[in-house]
Amino acid sequence: NWLRGRAVVVVLHQLLGGTVERRTRDLFASVVAEDRVLEYLNRVKEMFWPGGSGSGNAMSKEGGSGGRSEKEKAKSRQEASVLLGLLVPDAAGNVVGRGNAQSAARRIAAVVNNRRLMAHLVFTVLDEVVAVLFPVDGGRRKGGKR
Repeated sequence: NWLRGRAVVVVLHQLLGGTVERRTRDLFASVVAEDRVLEYLNRVKEMFWPGGSGSGNAMSKEGGSGGRSEKEKAKSRQEASVLLGLLVPDAAGNVVGRGNAQSAARRIAAVVNNRRLMAHLVFTVLDEVVAVLFPVDGGRRKGGKR
């Protein structure tokens, strides 16, 4: 039984193996094609900055009803800081100590609420993602990193 089952697998692999591998390569090539990657990046940009506006709330500039007042934004920031102050010490308190975790939560809240630092963080993460997906020089970057 095992030998018959193995023989069927070998025959199927001989008949369809090249087809499956070729189809997989073609599919992967189409997914990472330049125009598709550009389309993905445009979708991400549109998700983060609707209407192409990178500064401020695009909805309020276009006359939409989705804009929030500064008071609402401040309230949201405060609530997020409180949640970080509660969740981070619970999650990491046993590893780094409760005091260090509370300090880290305050620093994370400060970074997230600082537009310049948040933009730097987002671009750094995006840079790393692109470097992993599209390596240059066999995975090594200029300057000896990686």
